[in-house]
Amino acid sequence: MKWFTGDRCFHSLLESTLINLVRAVGLLH
Repeated sequence: MKWFTGDRCFHSLLESTLINLVRAVGLLH
């Protein structure tokens, strides 16, 4: 189950990064 939790952590990190990118683009435009 360790790989599963690690994968979830990675996905949440990727998701937050994408959200931050969208917010940054929104602020620029």
